[in-house]
Amino acid sequence: MPDIVTQNIELIEKVYRGFDQQDVQMVLDVLDENIEWNEAEGTYWHADSPYIGHQAILDGVFAKIAEDFDDMRVIPDRIVGLGKTVIMQGRYQAKSCRRTGRPLDAQVVHVWDLHDGKAFRFQQYVDSYHVSETMGLNTVQHPN
Repeated sequence: MPDIVTQNIELIEKVYRGFDQQDVQMVLDVLDENIEWNEAEGTYWHADSPYIGHQAILDGVFAKIAEDFDDMRVIPDRIVGLGKTVIMQGRYQAKSCRRTGRPLDAQVVHVWDLHDGKAFRFQQYVDSYHVSETMGLNTVQHPN
């Protein structure tokens, strides 16, 4: 029988397979029904964080991302297990933002906390400036 670290890594790998296959149910199967989902500060989707539960995530995050981006992908570079916590370092990539037509390629880190075979907390860290810039939402003017 695999140890807890291996089991938790395998669960989170399942989440990313679900994202890759656009199989929302595969993703939800790993999430506790009362999961606390935190989007990164400075992102378009952060305003309503934390999202609590499956329906809040579906409506407040997944549906909005699908509205905003064509062919959005999470590309894990590495997944590290730390007991009951699993960290994914990777990239968000999308063919284009529907508002601007710009492609997305941004660094991201996800921190997952698990208990009894379910993820009960999620924290996203992302290059929010780059995401906002891609979406045409930045209003900050930088000197040349």
